[in-house]
Formats: sequence, C-alpha cells, structure tokens
Amino acid sequence: MQFLIPHLTAGVLTPADIALLQKIFDEISAKAWFPRDLDRQREFAAYLLAQYQRGLVAPDRLSALALVAARRKFAPPQPLSGTLILVVEDDYFVAAEAEAQLREGGAEILGPSTSVAFAMALLEGRQAPSAALLDVRLDEETVFPLAEALASRGIPYVFMTGYGAGVIPPPERLRPLFHKPACWSAVISTLSDLKS
Repeated sequence: MQFLIPHLTAGVLTPADIALLQKIFDEISAKAWFPRDLDRQREFAAYLLAQYQRGLVAPDRLSALALVAARRKFAPPQPLSGTLILVVEDDYFVAAEAEAQLREGGAEILGPSTSVAFAMALLEGRQAPSAALLDVRLDEETVFPLAEALASRGIPYVFMTGYGAGVIPPPERLRPLFHKPACWSAVISTLSDLKS
C-alpha cells in the first residue's frame, strides 16, 4: 500500500517521516495474518500515524509497538500464548530458529540450553515450564537424563532430532518426535496440545 501513508499524512510530515511510517506499515502488513481489506488497512495506517504524531513513542520503538497492536487487533489467537517452553538445542542456528518460531507462536522461552547440566540449572528456582522441546543429541551427551527429570516433575516434552527414531530408548518412543528440519506449525500445535 505504497500510497496509503503519504495519502493520510496530507503533506504534514517530512519525506523521512513518511518513509519511516511506510516502512513500518509495509513490514507489518506483509504478515500473513494482516487483513487484505482496504478499510482495515486504512484504519491501521491511521493508528500508526496517530501514534507517531503524538510523539508518545520513540521512533525506534514505534515498529515494535505497532506490531503488538496489529497482532492484538488482527492476528488469530496464538496457540502458545501464556506458555513457558524450555528449549534444549546445541546447534546455534536451530536453537535461534526454534526460539523465533515458538515466540511467534506466543511462547516465552526458557533457554535455549546447550547441555543437560545447564538445562537442569535453568529449572531450579524458577517457574516450571509448560513444556519442553528437547534435541536428542547434545554434543557428546544425550538429553535423556533431562527427559527423566522433566517426567518426574510432570513437565511434558517433545523430542527433535536429526537422527533416526532408533536413537530414542524404548520407554521414550511414545513421546512426540520431530525430525530436523522441523515443521514448526506441527511442533507448535503439539506443544499447545501438551500444555492443555
């Protein structure tokens, strides 16, 4: 909607201000959940403009505020909203992707942890997580001692691995298992079901 922000500003803002607002609008309106209805887009553009003109939000924070406002108004409920998910993953890129995807699903993240010892330390003295996402192999160790500790505390968990299902011991094979690269919508759906 390249014309939307300049049209609403009617010459009141500088070109730099218009470019900033247009960039924020374009980033948010590109989200899959953002409405395609022109009236709702105008409504959001007017909200964005009003927030900027009031000067109550620093320009560098406006994008984050606008995203939260748009998500509240237009996005469907997030399946992991209100959950705390322990992420145990030793691959930096997979851990970063897991964190981003789970946050997009509405979760708060505990971790990511790259070892069983660190994950156990994260569990001490904190609110218990709603569920956990566990990479099966962490460098030279497996995650199964942590899985046992989580089970004893009644915390549900799922496994994620780049190896075959044969690396999972028989007692754990009834747990949900995802192979890398993960289908994040399936992971989020399963974690959401576990927390219920």
